[in-house]
Amino acid sequence: MTNKIKLSLVATLLLAFTTKTSAQTIYFESQAIVSSNSVSANSVYASDLNGNGNINVLSASRGDDKVAWYPNYGSGNLGSKQVIASNAGGVRSIYAIDLNGDGYSDVLSASFDDDKISWYQNDSTGKFGAEKIISPSADGANSVYAADIDGDGHVDVLSASSNDDKIAWYQNDSTGKFGAEQIISSNADKAASVYAIDLDGDGDMDVLSASSKDDKVAWYQNDGTGKFGTEKIISSNADKAYSVYAADLDGDGDMDVLSASSGDNKIAWYQNDSTGNFGTEKIISSNANGAYSVYAVDLDKDGDMDVLSASFFDDKIAWYENDGLGKFGPEQIISSDADGAYSVYAADIDNDGDMDVLSASFLDNKVAWYENKKCAVSISEINGSSSPGAYETVNYTVTNTTGSTYQWVGQGGATASSNGKNTVDMRWNIAGIGKLCVTETDVNDCQTEVCLQIKIVAVSTNESQSNRKLNIFPNPSKGIVNLQEVTNASIETINIAGETIKKIISTTNNTKMDLSQEPKGIYFVKVTTANGVTTLKLILE
Repeated sequence: MTNKIKLSLVATLLLAFTTKTSAQTIYFESQAIVSSNSVSANSVYASDLNGNGNINVLSASRGDDKVAWYPNYGSGNLGSKQVIASNAGGVRSIYAIDLNGDGYSDVLSASFDDDKISWYQNDSTGKFGAEKIISPSADGANSVYAADIDGDGHVDVLSASSNDDKIAWYQNDSTGKFGAEQIISSNADKAASVYAIDLDGDGDMDVLSASSKDDKVAWYQNDGTGKFGTEKIISSNADKAYSVYAADLDGDGDMDVLSASSGDNKIAWYQNDSTGNFGTEKIISSNANGAYSVYAVDLDKDGDMDVLSASFFDDKIAWYENDGLGKFGPEQIISSDADGAYSVYAADIDNDGDMDVLSASFLDNKVAWYENKKCAVSISEINGSSSPGAYETVNYTVTNTTGSTYQWVGQGGATASSNGKNTVDMRWNIAGIGKLCVTETDVNDCQTEVCLQIKIVAVSTNESQSNRKLNIFPNPSKGIVNLQEVTNASIETINIAGETIKKIISTTNNTKMDLSQEPKGIYFVKVTTANGVTTLKLILE
């Protein structure tokens, strides 16, 4: 009975298939400027203001006291600035919603220098009436929002004002006439942001605030009629909290809370237990230098809420991909050209079914948008043998795309350097499962990974092609192994995992090897001579 096997092992393919994953599914086009003369632009929003079915863009610029909008003629073709107001002193915040029940989006503003919360009535075509003052006494008005606070079916208005530390609301009579200020809290030290959402699952709109001097993110429970409980602190560790928002981030059906804090450069979230009890801070990023704004929306159309940020000191608009459970990927920079990035928002500007991104940047006076694009997949499979022999070197390729780079990783073998090219040589080890993966990174930093998985079984035969006299005995062996006719040979002993456990050089016709310290099992002895390479199967017992 012979123990010799062929030089090229006969490989039986038990499993071979290709898998493909996309590490990044979307990217954003470079900055498209909507306006470059919105002096000290610090708020951006979007809504259909003229009834043409396209989403228009709104801006607030406190350097010129203007509230303005930009008509969208379709596919993101935005027109020139249409001024709604030029006397909103130091305007800090804008919002759009139907306030008088006529079906058209009106516009709200909060202006810091004149302490006003105001609204502007839309005639349905994007022509706005004169300023209607809701309150002239929101001292240092920083933020405005709207929601049905008292459950009567009409949209009420909320404000945050920093000089009097107030969070307040104003009741709408359904026609856009608003009652007096109703204070929710006067304890939000340097109130910077306000938002409303049902946080405790009782069907009414609770209120959130961020305040920068006391580093607080807090909420106020609504009894359903617009009467609010005392402040409930979510966090007092958001250093210079400037922005607050809420969305279901972990997919459990309740509203979690987001914050942006400029003092510690953090974008963070707080998990809701469904009753309004919030967990500790979960940091999404601590690299948003001067974080001023946070927003959540599904950017990659995978059904969960991703997060957007604007950070002032590093000029960045960025997003963070959600895995669906509230675990976020690293910062993905959309733009670092928003000089003094102050505000971020998302809407489908080009009407293609995905959410584009908008920014307002303070230092370059810009309002801009960034088109959301789906990554193109150029590689779909790896070309090359899916059933190589042990120790065989095989060339593999994928489709080459101009500008792309390729990173190859092999398991069960060793890859030669591909230098970022679309081809690689793979040297497989002895029998077992192997895997070869390649990641393509294109010019837009989109990444796609393709993997080829195989399982190879070595089958022994009766003779050696390279050296018919070569013999190994005893086999099976207790550990002491003799090889005959192996003069001037390199001898490697390899375990079933493909690892070389012993290597010697033979200079005589008869060579003895001591493998008595190795565990029992199947091994392969690879003999390299001037005549070629022979691999012998060895059993230790």
